[in-house]
Amino acid sequence: MTMGRAYRAFAVIGIAGAIISIIANLLRWVSPDDFLVRNLASAIGLNLLVFGFFSSYLVLSSKLGRYGLISFIVGLLGMLWICCLVWGVAFFGPVLQGLDHTFTSHKPIPEMTPPLSSGFLSAVLLQGVGMILYGIALMLSRTALRWPGLLLIVGSVLGFVMVAGIDVLGPILENLAFIWLCKQVLQDGESEAS
Repeated sequence: MTMGRAYRAFAVIGIAGAIISIIANLLRWVSPDDFLVRNLASAIGLNLLVFGFFSSYLVLSSKLGRYGLISFIVGLLGMLWICCLVWGVAFFGPVLQGLDHTFTSHKPIPEMTPPLSSGFLSAVLLQGVGMILYGIALMLSRTALRWPGLLLIVGSVLGFVMVAGIDVLGPILENLAFIWLCKQVLQDGESEAS
């Protein structure tokens, strides 16, 4: 398998992860009390999305420079931290809800129980800052990828807003930006092959 094929395979996996993540975020509106399905879908989607993030950075690394590398590392660490927390909540959330019927993982972060609130707050900050920096790096690269960069910035800023409904819009915009980036990886791979 050549590197171009590997990048394209990672991009397809990333697109699938972004679509699953969008569905998981929409499930927060449809069935906010369904921990297992929503959190498992979110965890699976985020894990797959990491592959798309890798492929987009590896294909664009020469255009993004050092600033892109720093933003990629910060964003990747935040994504992985969120993945770990979402996997944890997917499995211990129903147990905690059985013990305390007021427990829900879809509360705003300040209203969550202390270990969850500090974990999610640090993860959201790290991932959000990383995505904002990555969006800025995309916009500074002077390529056709300024719009996905802008979507990443807007989505990350909206992700910091802890208002019900708007906090779902941020991750959806970020996932749309990753679909766009992964689609660009696929198109670049096809043009290299011909």
